Amino acid sequence: MFKLPTLTKLPQPRRFNYEPRHYDPEKEAIKQRIAEAKARANKTAENYSSEHALRGAIRRHSRLRQKTTDLSQLIFVVGFGSIAFLYFEYGKDALWAFVVLILGYVWYKIRK
Repeated sequence: MFKLPTLTKLPQPRRFNYEPRHYDPEKEAIKQRIAEAKARANKTAENYSSEHALRGAIRRHSRLRQKTTDLSQLIFVVGFGSIAFLYFEYGKDALWAFVVLILGYVWYKIRK
């Protein structure tokens, strides 16, 4: 049927949700044994977990990456400083050297 729109909300019938409870001692015992077995498995899995090895590998990689980042930043700062000095000494010809330095830096980053 076609329902007409209204401005007020019409009352809805109350819903009755009845879920019968049934206690099964065997089922409860099985659930408890499964939970205990999972807890024991998790406890032994924590001892032999690869999570610690993964964290160590990430930590080593981040240290190595930090060293290479520091070196590349130092090279960039020294190069930029030298280009600025050369620009004040020689003028626009030094800007071409700056372009070459930028292209070299981009090539270095892409190559990684």
